[in-house]
Amino acid sequence: MRRWVLPALALAGAGLAQGRPSSLLPTDASSKPKEFGEPGDECFLACDKKAGPCPGFCRASGKGETWSGSCCIQGGWHNGVQAIGEGEGCGNRGCELNHCCVRDDPPPPNPRIIGGWTDCGESSGITSAAVMGQTRRFRLKARGWGQPKAPPPNCTREEENALQFKHAQAERGRDPSYSHEWGATAILPGKFGGSALAPIHGAATDYRYYWITFGGEDTDSTSWMETAEDEIIRAGAHGAAFDIEGGVTQKDMHAWILQMRAKHPTWTYVYIPQAADKMVGYTDDGPDYVAPMLYYSNHNSYPALDISKYNEKSEALNALLKLRKAGWPASRTILTYQSFDACRTRVHGDNTLLPLLGKLMGDHSVMMKVYGEPYELKGPYAGVLGWPAQCGEDDQRCWPDADRANLEEVIKGAKEAGGTGKGAAHFKKIGHTVPIAEGKSEEACPGHPNILLSSPSCQVSRVRVRVTVTVTVRG
Repeated sequence: MRRWVLPALALAGAGLAQGRPSSLLPTDASSKPKEFGEPGDECFLACDKKAGPCPGFCRASGKGETWSGSCCIQGGWHNGVQAIGEGEGCGNRGCELNHCCVRDDPPPPNPRIIGGWTDCGESSGITSAAVMGQTRRFRLKARGWGQPKAPPPNCTREEENALQFKHAQAERGRDPSYSHEWGATAILPGKFGGSALAPIHGAATDYRYYWITFGGEDTDSTSWMETAEDEIIRAGAHGAAFDIEGGVTQKDMHAWILQMRAKHPTWTYVYIPQAADKMVGYTDDGPDYVAPMLYYSNHNSYPALDISKYNEKSEALNALLKLRKAGWPASRTILTYQSFDACRTRVHGDNTLLPLLGKLMGDHSVMMKVYGEPYELKGPYAGVLGWPAQCGEDDQRCWPDADRANLEEVIKGAKEAGGTGKGAAHFKKIGHTVPIAEGKSEEACPGHPNILLSSPSCQVSRVRVRVTVTVTVRG
C-alpha cells in the first residue's frame, strides 16, 4: 500500500503580527535531532540550516518505503512574519512558522504509462442494433432510425473531411487500438455499454500496465463491483480504472480499492474524473494514479481544451490545477487526449498538443495561467493516454490508424525530452532519490512504485502473486 502523501502543512493559530514565537525558532541549543525526520518534524539544524532537498534527514526510516523529502517553510510574508527562505523546490510547502520536513513527489513510473483505452470489438462498446436502439448516445446522434433505410453514412464523410483519410471506406470494422507493437506500454479495455470486454492486441503480458476500465458515459455500470474482481483476474490484468460516469462513484471506488488491496497487493488503480468534477485527493489508501478527462468529444475537444494553447480559461488546465491542489503530484498524474479530435486538428495543420504531452513525461515544463493564477506544467508526468478515435454515428466504426499516428506524435515528443526504448517510455531518474545500500536494486516493486524491488515487503507480495495470479508479474 502506498504511504506517500503530499502534505499542505500549516500550524493552527498562526495569526501572529509580532514575529515568529521563540519556541518555534531553531537554535543551536536545541536537543539533538532524530536520525530521520517524519513529515512535520523540525529540520533546520539537521539539514545544515538550509531549506530545500534534504534526503539525508527527511526520509523513510528503512521499513521498505522509499520516500525522501525537503526541509521547507512556506514562502513570502504571512501575517507579518517573513520566511527565512523557501529553498529549491519547496514552492509554498512546509510549515508556516518553522522549517519542517515535507515529502517530495514520488518518482514517476519507469517505463512511463503510454497507450490508451480501447472499447472497439464485436461485443464491446455500442455495437449491435439492439443495444444502439436503447442508448441515449445513439438516439441523439442517429437520424432515420427505425426506417427501412439505414442511417446516412456520416462516418464515411468523417473519414473524408475531418480525418482526411486517403482511402475512405463506406464500411469499416471495429478493430482494437493502442497495440504494444506501436510502442504502447499501457492498455485499458472496458465493456463501455457492451456485453463483453473489448479485445486487445496481443496478450496481457505484452503490456506493463493493464487496467480494466469500469464505468463510462451512457453506460449502466451501477453493479460493477459485483463482477469487477473476477473480470480482472480472468483477463490477467494488473488492476482497475474507474471512469466516474455511468454509475461508478468516488465512494464506491474508494471502498472497493480498500477491499482489494488486502487481497491483491500488486494491483494498482486509476481514477478517471471529468475535468469539471470536484477532485478526490491523493491519499494513502486511494487510487495510485489519476487520468483526468482533458477533453469532450468529437469536434468540440480542441482547440478549446488543448493545453498547448495557453488559454487561461481552459477547463483542462483548470482540472490539472485542481488535482495539484488536491495533492496529486505530476508523477502520479496521467495526461489524456481525445484521439479523433487530436487527429482532426493535426491533419489540418495544428500539431502542438501531442508533442507537448510527450515532452511532459520528461524533465520539461511550461508556464501557464489559469484564470489569472500562475501555474507551471512541470514534468515528469506519469504518462499519456488517449481515448480511441471512433465514429459516433451509424456503424460506430473505430479508426485505429488515427490512434497509431497520434501515438507516434506523442512518442516523438517523449524522445525530445529524453525518452528511450519501447515507445520512448524509459527516462533517466530525475531529482533526488533515497540512498540505496550497495548491491541493492533501485528498481521499483511491480505495482508499488514507492517500494523497492529488493525490499522484504515487495518479496512477500511477489511470492503471493506467483501463487495466485502469475500473469501480473513482469520481469
